Amino acid sequence: MSDYSTIYKNFDANSMMEWRKKDADPYRNLVRDAHQLLFIHKHKDLKKKRMILEYGCSFGDLLSIIKTLNPEHDLYGLEVVRKIALIAEKRIGKGRVFTQSCEKKAALKSDSLDIIFSFDLVEHVALKKNIKKMLEENNRLLKKDGVCIIVTPNCSWIMRLIYIITGNSWMVDKSFHPNQYSMGELKREVMQELKILKVEKGYDLNILKRILSWFGIYKHLCIVAGKK
Repeated sequence: MSDYSTIYKNFDANSMMEWRKKDADPYRNLVRDAHQLLFIHKHKDLKKKRMILEYGCSFGDLLSIIKTLNPEHDLYGLEVVRKIALIAEKRIGKGRVFTQSCEKKAALKSDSLDIIFSFDLVEHVALKKNIKKMLEENNRLLKKDGVCIIVTPNCSWIMRLIYIITGNSWMVDKSFHPNQYSMGELKREVMQELKILKVEKGYDLNILKRILSWFGIYKHLCIVAGKK
């Protein structure tokens, strides 16, 4: 079983911190963060000052990189595990990380955000009604020209088979990922509350992976949406 399954088995502060201390690969995480950062920048110029909210910010790794690259950004995070949220807050700034689940309203003004993003979050949300509430809230918070980026594992039939063959069957195990999508399913859910601007097959910049995506072999579903 993949090392990543450790963090998902008992999704609490202790298991998350233990995973980060013993199993997390700092180099792999840095590469992942770099790909995610460039994907965000591709869809909304991060050289300009932006007001940004990350859903499921965890330890605040990606937000802290964005802050380092441009300290003028107005950054916020949302994290359900309080102990982890406090760690993220130390990195992002006091009062900038909300300890709450995704379906609740954030203490931010309507039409205020340039960018909302969530990487590998929605697959952990068991109830569809909570995803719907989150998307409704995203629509409330976005500026007219803002973007909402939603990324989740690709659980199409071909990727399910690949996960099983490669020893990563936990990716499609409902105890780890109770909410699973194919691209069509994710699009239908998002378009109920937001305006879909672009659909992409993964955010990885690796050339081989981009070629494989043409044949339906890609790990992440990526949707960029705007205010409806």
